[in-house]
Amino acid sequence: MEITHSYEGISRVYSRVRRGTPRFAAFMISHAGLDGNQFGSPLTIVELGVGSGQQTEFVEKQLASVGISRFKILAYDKSSDQLVLLKERIKKGEISDKVIPVQYNFDGKPLPVESESVDLIYMAWVLHHLSYQQAVINEIARIVRKGARLFMYQVTVDAMKNHPLDEYFPTKYKYDKKRYPSRSRLKQLFINAGFTFKRPHAIRGDDPKLIDRTFLEGIKNTSFDSVLKIIKDNEPRVFAEGVARVEKEVEQSESTGNYRLYVHNRRKVFWGIKL
Repeated sequence: MEITHSYEGISRVYSRVRRGTPRFAAFMISHAGLDGNQFGSPLTIVELGVGSGQQTEFVEKQLASVGISRFKILAYDKSSDQLVLLKERIKKGEISDKVIPVQYNFDGKPLPVESESVDLIYMAWVLHHLSYQQAVINEIARIVRKGARLFMYQVTVDAMKNHPLDEYFPTKYKYDKKRYPSRSRLKQLFINAGFTFKRPHAIRGDDPKLIDRTFLEGIKNTSFDSVLKIIKDNEPRVFAEGVARVEKEVEQSESTGNYRLYVHNRRKVFWGIKL
């Protein structure tokens, strides 16, 4: 079963559906241990799975809020479509030119970064896309300096039980178990690579969404959740039946004017310090 994909072809839709999370950026920068570097050498930051910069823009704002202006963000993603959008945003000034887009599939491969040269590394909603999770975290440990932080905005499989989409796609959890580590497994991934595993920090995630035509569009084109693409590829009948269930509910809601809300606020910041 292929558990990874790069959102090629639906990048613009995905960038609208998957917005960044200011609270993740705020927690990260406040716990990144960067104060002592404000007036030293420029910081080197790495973002893995940058997409079109949905999270990056908030990270830059948080850096500015604490007075850090000398930095560069090496922004890696394997999707050329996503990086086209990122470059457009840089050109428009939505994101600064301190962000350096790099097309690279880092899943289980050495990062083109000097050892112990990175001051901060993070990824948002990326780990479950990786086939070689331990290898990636080991490589992260190689490139960061001692005392540097690794941050992930993520969920573990423990939080995927009774997911709102299970109602429409009953085989979803079968795939989730293959993609998301348990909390204990994630802790072991950190420790194996030489990081501490700090107490995870819960933050409120995305605002509730109406189950309406916009929601239906995201289900149909699989941009709403990456598992939908996997179900579509592996079980096209199950996918079609799930889409039909969502469409039926949306039509009924349009006739009555009463819409249900989609709510899934189970995400946490998982983080650790390089020993």
